Amino acid sequence: MLTDVHTHVVPEHFPAYTGRAGEQRWPATQGCDHPGHRTVTIAGKPFRTVPQASWDGAVRAADMAREGIGHQALSPMPELLSYWFDAADGLAMAEHMNATIAGMVAADPARFSGLGMVPLQDVDLAARYTLTLRDKFGLAGVEVGTHVNGKPIGHPTTRSAP
Repeated sequence: MLTDVHTHVVPEHFPAYTGRAGEQRWPATQGCDHPGHRTVTIAGKPFRTVPQASWDGAVRAADMAREGIGHQALSPMPELLSYWFDAADGLAMAEHMNATIAGMVAADPARFSGLGMVPLQDVDLAARYTLTLRDKFGLAGVEVGTHVNGKPIGHPTTRSAP
């Protein structure tokens, strides 16, 4: 059996936005014309339609069996890393995404491993929160994007102060 290390998770639903910065591109999902699919919206605009396997581990497991895949490392859809949020909103999104992935892993740990996300827009917070991935959620690692608010990782303004 094969191991697939690049598979994305999109929650079936997102929590209502409770931050202070307005609904600045907070994602949501809504029903669509394709049975068993949902459309991800960002700032109220359709972004991508995703299948039920994006949030349903049993459907994903059936797909894996048909494709000869024995194990998957689940990770957030990259657009949901949400580095455009302020740190508090980024943390709220990370909590929701990490809980979603952890739930899928817990339901079928022989088939799934999980990679979580951290609020990389605040490097110090992200570093502290990294342990939460393991200790609270039981995830095996972290997915990071290559750019935070349009700047590459390692850019002087994305690093912590000495």
